[in-house]
Amino acid sequence: MPGHVFIVRGDVRRLACDAWLVPCSRSARPGYEWFPPDYAGPREGRRFVDGQSRVQPLIAPAPNRPQPWLCWIGRGGQPVSWYTSGAAEFLNTAATEIATNDLPPLFGRARSLLALPVVGTGQGGGAERAGEIVQRPSRKRSREPFGVVVTIRV
Repeated sequence: MPGHVFIVRGDVRRLACDAWLVPCSRSARPGYEWFPPDYAGPREGRRFVDGQSRVQPLIAPAPNRPQPWLCWIGRGGQPVSWYTSGAAEFLNTAATEIATNDLPPLFGRARSLLALPVVGTGQGGGAERAGEIVQRPSRKRSREPFGVVVTIRV
């Protein structure tokens, strides 16, 4: 069954989701503003390398809590496709992880929920192109068989 996409106003850190994208630079050290005050897990990952994956999960902070995924988004002067391909890689990788490990949806949902902000529009260098980033969905469709629900926070 295909997934759905919802665009909502809200705080992506507070959504009752299964996994959420935490944008960061190549250093894999996002700003502390990306974590809720009660977050007890690690706040940085392994430095990203050109030509390799742009996403990596952080160690889950606790059982039955949303899984944060770092995504290398920050890199000024990039085309819109840079931002949308990072978001697509997060969606595909997180959905695959959920399906491969047969993880049940959290919070009593019927389907897993993946959440992400409008990537690249903060310190990522794409703020002036936010509308274009939202309107240009990635053509990667492999997440559909997993039946996840995607929420984009604006």
